[in-house]
Amino acid sequence: MYEMNVMEMRDVGSITSNCTQIPYMTESWNITVDGKTKTWLWSDESCEITSDAKQLLDLREYIHEIVEAKDAYEALPEAVGGYD
Repeated sequence: MYEMNVMEMRDVGSITSNCTQIPYMTESWNITVDGKTKTWLWSDESCEITSDAKQLLDLREYIHEIVEAKDAYEALPEAVGGYD
């Protein structure tokens, strides 16, 4: 997150375009570093996201891969409910 300079990101909002898609993903992040909190909210309803939002999504995937590899994650019971 420090290498990405996540606390200085400015362009995380959605891109305006002539394209819309349903369903679409909505993402909301609250990140606290050194006692300062930043909040970002964006969606891909307009078919595109900004490069800053893409960096945050890549970070989410990276963290997810780390968590998935943990024994404690593997030991969790199967999820019940939700969407297919």
